[in-house]
Amino acid sequence: MAALLVVACDAQAPPCVSVLATERLANSTAYECHINPSTSEYIELDTRTGKRLRDLYGYDFKRSPDGKRVAHVGGYPHFAPPFAKSNYLQFDETSVYPTDREVRNEGKKWFEIHDFRHDLTWSPDSRHVALTDCLYDWTSTADANDNLGEESNRHCVVAIVALNGSTRTIPLAGTAEIALKWLGAHRLSVSSRVVTVP
Repeated sequence: MAALLVVACDAQAPPCVSVLATERLANSTAYECHINPSTSEYIELDTRTGKRLRDLYGYDFKRSPDGKRVAHVGGYPHFAPPFAKSNYLQFDETSVYPTDREVRNEGKKWFEIHDFRHDLTWSPDSRHVALTDCLYDWTSTADANDNLGEESNRHCVVAIVALNGSTRTIPLAGTAEIALKWLGAHRLSVSSRVVTVP
């Protein structure tokens, strides 16, 4: 009888039907579950008790090298107009970047909407996350709740975000995709360019 209980715990069913990814950890298993094209759910379960250790919403979930945190882009409503889809970075449930999630607007124009690339990357010491953030303005040409409008002033930066939320940004020339790779705890390769992180 005891053997059957152990087998049942080890063969724990995933917490959702549509599993996008699974990560086995020392005492837990994490699942990324599909909700809609704009949002997924990251559920971490204790393998012994089945208790939920994490339940996060968003996408691009990345566990820190030390295993203590999960960085991810926060979720937003599917089919929302661009100003409501401005991205924000979270460490577990805490929003850390940008510091002000409200998108400023004047009439039908919204300013500095954040559009993250899918390249969140932790530093080897688990103290910083680097990402590419392309910001743009958007002017509605219809009802504010519609997706009809025009984008302008797109420009991109590399944002290096510390655990306490302090951020350093490095402007990029153009909006082309780049590669981010940590070369150590304080050195980040941005395509062919290397920057030093204090």
